[in-house]
Amino acid sequence: MIKPILFSLFLLSTFMCVAQPSIDTATIYFPFNQSALTEKAKNILHLSMRIYQTDSIIISAHCDAIGSDSVNDILSQKRAKAVKEYLLQEGIKPTTIIRIHGFGKRSPAHDNNTAENRALNRRAEVLFYIRKGPVDIVYDRSNPDEQKKEENAPNIGLEEEVDEGETFVLKNMNFYGGRHQPLPSSIPVMESLLKWLKRHPTVEIEIQGYVCCTPEGKEGMDNETGKWSLSANRAEVIYNYLVENGIEPERLTYKGYGSKTPPGGYVDNPANRRVEIKIVKR
Repeated sequence: MIKPILFSLFLLSTFMCVAQPSIDTATIYFPFNQSALTEKAKNILHLSMRIYQTDSIIISAHCDAIGSDSVNDILSQKRAKAVKEYLLQEGIKPTTIIRIHGFGKRSPAHDNNTAENRALNRRAEVLFYIRKGPVDIVYDRSNPDEQKKEENAPNIGLEEEVDEGETFVLKNMNFYGGRHQPLPSSIPVMESLLKWLKRHPTVEIEIQGYVCCTPEGKEGMDNETGKWSLSANRAEVIYNYLVENGIEPERLTYKGYGSKTPPGGYVDNPANRRVEIKIVKR
């Protein structure tokens, strides 16, 4: 068995020998039917925080197949919350943790046929997203430095003023297939929308979620919840993010539109797993 100090040094040297990607994941494991972090799990999280200068964090927690869905859903949520609480205690800002989710036993990393595999399914995955540039979308155009920032900002569809009653696609906002969890590349898009709404305090919007691969207008199955509410859940993710970061709820509504008018046709096209924003009031 590798001693804890040697194990930490091994992890550090391994991570430092590769180029830093924009996304990194730390995986920790839990004993059977427990949600408290082990010392080994704390060491891994502590080391990951030293290595990854992160801008945003997503936490997902999982269980093995033993027990009912309801029991495992509660347990996995407790595990996700335990990770969040530890990261906050270690100095991570609350706004950095943009989402936590307990998946119960719905997303196993391995089959559950052996004790070893079940142990590997009792896990939490902490995704560290490292932003590659500024995300502001409203600038002082007379300032050359601000103009440079504008060139590097993510394209979210607000380059031109959108009139009241009009709808635009929230560009570069996308999700994992069959799930309401956003792709990591969508994080700056949500941040940009948040900043735009803060700079336009009178604007009210409707957040419209969509899916692919179902008959015209039909809702999709959300594999994370087991319910036919995928497009609505995708819209709700953005709604919750905006509210949690200071946007007044009365300025926002959200709705799922199923697979209505898919731009990519009725196939598994990422363009169909989209979100559109309707300007209800300016």
